[in-house]
Amino acid sequence: FHLSLARMVAVNWSLNCPWVRAVGCCICVVVFASFASICDYCKRVLNYCNALFFFVCACTRHYLSYNSLFGLLVACDVNEPVGSCVFLPLQVVNSSDRSTDLSGIFGEYILGKRFFSWDEFEKSLAEFQKLSYTHYVHNCSKTIPDARFKYAYVGFKCTFGVNRTRRGLKLKNKSSKCCNCSSSFRVVLHHSEYIIASHNMVHNHPCSRVYMQNDPWYRRLTVEEKENIEPLLQQSHSSDEIIMHVKEKYNKDITRIDVENMKAAVNKGISSRRDIFEFLKSRGKLMEYYSDEPIRNSLTRICFATYEQMELYKQFPEVVGIDSTYNTNKGKYSLFQLLVTDNFGRGRPVLFAWTRKEFKRDVVWILDCFRQIMEDTSKTESFIMDCAQAEIAAVKLTHRQAHIVLCSFHVCRAFCRKTRNPIVKNYLCRLVQCKRRSE
Repeated sequence: FHLSLARMVAVNWSLNCPWVRAVGCCICVVVFASFASICDYCKRVLNYCNALFFFVCACTRHYLSYNSLFGLLVACDVNEPVGSCVFLPLQVVNSSDRSTDLSGIFGEYILGKRFFSWDEFEKSLAEFQKLSYTHYVHNCSKTIPDARFKYAYVGFKCTFGVNRTRRGLKLKNKSSKCCNCSSSFRVVLHHSEYIIASHNMVHNHPCSRVYMQNDPWYRRLTVEEKENIEPLLQQSHSSDEIIMHVKEKYNKDITRIDVENMKAAVNKGISSRRDIFEFLKSRGKLMEYYSDEPIRNSLTRICFATYEQMELYKQFPEVVGIDSTYNTNKGKYSLFQLLVTDNFGRGRPVLFAWTRKEFKRDVVWILDCFRQIMEDTSKTESFIMDCAQAEIAAVKLTHRQAHIVLCSFHVCRAFCRKTRNPIVKNYLCRLVQCKRRSE
């Protein structure tokens, strides 16, 4: 039945008069809808009906020929139901491999048009992505010094085909949305207009709103939408209220992190260093250190603690942990944190410091600032840290009465790293099994 209807539509489409083709397609739709009740694949029925209506509306387009129409309908697997969205008539989904072909709608919005500027192409691409529920990102490009034509060529790739590369060694694999989608196309500047040099519109994932609703690109609000919710961001303290408002008004699913980022963008920022330091001094104690290296009178060390952190240290001064992290900001400053443990066993920071280097003199300066800010650190009995020699030497110099304890996490990690060698592990196992000292 499906193949017969496809042949009937294809023969009708081969006629020359567009009005006869339109009437014939409408008749096919009515006939198909009348027999829809006997078909068990409702989604395929809706997909075919929407496809026919779309072809009737675009009956005067030259690129929708007899072969393209017949190939589109016959290529569908009639033995399996289609799981595609009913609002996307030109996508063909094969349930066996979950592939989605968007060649038809890509030809309507991209291939069937001419672009004489980059802005025109971006506008059509945004419309195509909105209707097809896809998102393409730049894979490769070459810029040119021209306001009208920004790129000599741009390669686009599906966002589900871009795999995030690792930035360090021995990192755990994080969950990613990448599913190795091969859909891509290439735009090239040719004789004062952009053309599509190559394209592949077959996706290995569904292209629907449900599948794309959590993608960051679809969650992003426009400039006008952000301006409309700006009063709500300034007045409301509930993230759930803002999320529900955006869901009801703009039909977009944003997260709490998105709300926090928008609130931070709405709040007036502090631009100069002097204003930032004045703000920090109003909330606690701040100490600075200027050096002539690498630039004369350059800021190389900062130490800060709020009044709440100072009170927290006075309550739990016995054990202090020192931890350092590098490359946490654009200036490549190392972050030092001094922490205490409260009654619930949680680590609470009591001082923050940023230094350009992690030498002994830098850590000594931080601990001296720690004594000046807290006024009395004689009650601190132990310092917990990793095996960094600069930190150990600095604590021995500034707090001679305190004990130095290695962090159990770093000790266990170092022990596990050493025992990965099977020979060493064998010796340790034999040592545990010994009953006498002579063995």
